[in-house]
Amino acid sequence: MTLRRRALTQFTISGLAMSGLAALATPARADAPRVTIALVPIYGTDPFYTTMNRGARAAAQAVGATLLYQGPTEPSPVQQVQALNAVMARKPDVLLVAPADRTLMVAPLRKVALDLGVPVICVDTYIGATPATYQTGGGEADFPLCYIASDDAAGGALAARGLANAIEGAGQVYVSATWPTVATLGRREEGFRAEMARSFPNVTVLPTQYTGMDPAKAAIQLHAMLQQAPNLAGVFCVNPGAAVGTFNALKEAGRSGMVKLAVIDATEQMVGALKSGQVDLIVSQHPAEMGWLGTMLGYGVATGQSIPTRIDTGFTLMDRKNIDDPGMKRFIYAR
Repeated sequence: MTLRRRALTQFTISGLAMSGLAALATPARADAPRVTIALVPIYGTDPFYTTMNRGARAAAQAVGATLLYQGPTEPSPVQQVQALNAVMARKPDVLLVAPADRTLMVAPLRKVALDLGVPVICVDTYIGATPATYQTGGGEADFPLCYIASDDAAGGALAARGLANAIEGAGQVYVSATWPTVATLGRREEGFRAEMARSFPNVTVLPTQYTGMDPAKAAIQLHAMLQQAPNLAGVFCVNPGAAVGTFNALKEAGRSGMVKLAVIDATEQMVGALKSGQVDLIVSQHPAEMGWLGTMLGYGVATGQSIPTRIDTGFTLMDRKNIDDPGMKRFIYAR
């Protein structure tokens, strides 16, 4: 049975309909205003963001908008600012952005929204306080019109329940993360730790390890953790960048399959690892939906519509029992 958490509630859907955005999926009239929407991800070639781009392009085609996609060649705030400057030179009407750092990207995005007058919508990640709340009238990071993403704390909690069940509710586990400054990744760890503490008292969560998306570093950390905790039962990887070195190191240590591995994000590589037994469960987000909804809302803003300040796109839980179900294919990320 597929366990799927869908957070686009009836309230949210009705809010979209009330704002007039539900009608935007119909083709634009020939005399409709031409709208240009820019999408700037954290990492331009990452499968998550290329999947988001695919959803955004489908929406842009549906309403007759122009979509500009430009992302850094590596995930860093400095490179993201460069990509942001390049795309803003093309004068888009709306900016969709996945901020690379919730603090460092505030000033560059304020310039876009306040100095250039271009509406900003955050997708996947956000700026400002945790959790993101916008248009409340407070704080320097309050200016984005909307935040469209999965609830990362809920995703971490879902991973915690799946991993705890895989290790039969007892043992030592740790979180393998990438950077402490990306807000959404921190929320996944928070949700994971909170759910373990609340529901699984016999599971001990060891200190978090940060890999910086370096598989070699993740492997070194896994070997070190096995020295510290010889009976390590599981690892939660907050994204695929933290997973590759981990499952390769488990194989080297002869512990593949014995130490259970949960990961967020259903890249083709992670799905292959799930099928081969290197990964035990995947919590998939819905990046295509984020791109589609972001573009639709951006088009709405550019044509004078009001939009909600938050949309939660939910998750799909994948394991070896359901991964070959036909309905799972649309939740696998692709370049």
